Amino acid sequence: MPYVNNEGVNVHYEVRGFGLPIVFNHGFPRDRTTWYPYAERLEGKYSCILIDGRGMGLTDKPHEIEAYTFERKVSDTLAVMDGLGLERAVYWGYSMGGGVGWAAARLAPKRFHAFIIGGSEPFRTEADKDLIRKSAARIRSDPAGYPGQDVEALYASQMGSTLGPNFEDVLPTMTMQCLVYVGEDDYRFAAITRAAALIPNVSFVTLPGKDHTPAHQDVDAVVSHALPFLETVQAGIELEAPPR
Repeated sequence: MPYVNNEGVNVHYEVRGFGLPIVFNHGFPRDRTTWYPYAERLEGKYSCILIDGRGMGLTDKPHEIEAYTFERKVSDTLAVMDGLGLERAVYWGYSMGGGVGWAAARLAPKRFHAFIIGGSEPFRTEADKDLIRKSAARIRSDPAGYPGQDVEALYASQMGSTLGPNFEDVLPTMTMQCLVYVGEDDYRFAAITRAAALIPNVSFVTLPGKDHTPAHQDVDAVVSHALPFLETVQAGIELEAPPR
């Protein structure tokens, strides 16, 4: 099984398919397998790089909150790309993985051809952080709700999301192609709509009648929008490529 070591943390990933590379980051508290239905539809044309986020899946699970800052989560994705010899890729993240995407757009924009972000916005107000702290406390109080998972790592991962500033200021700088999608019944709908409106080069998609998790599970609907977007990204890359 492929791993890359990022400053002492072994990050597990899986590669499926060939073609334009897409790095996938999943939501909390899941793992790379939530992307399998997407990879099955995309791997005929794209290289799908499915990453287990730190604290989840087969990646190492430190218990220190400081190990789970967005900067460290972004560095895990870059470490996987470096390990595969990829200078650039398309970024695709959902929910928590979308949060990592906003951070990646600020911290390493030149490493990504385009961004696909679902079910996430970058605002992270103090009220949002308070909700995250309460969610983290519930994880500790009900470990039976997370069978087979490292509850202390999950707690630290949630708490790590409260560290540092939000990433609202990155939105106007995202001049690369971006696809943002959200279920219309997602409690983040209004905030995600507001975020999309601040991105200069965005395709914004809403999924009627879908809450947060069901939107991710509606693979056919999401892929139906992602495929033409990815084809446009691919065409742009080919235009930019120097003649041989």
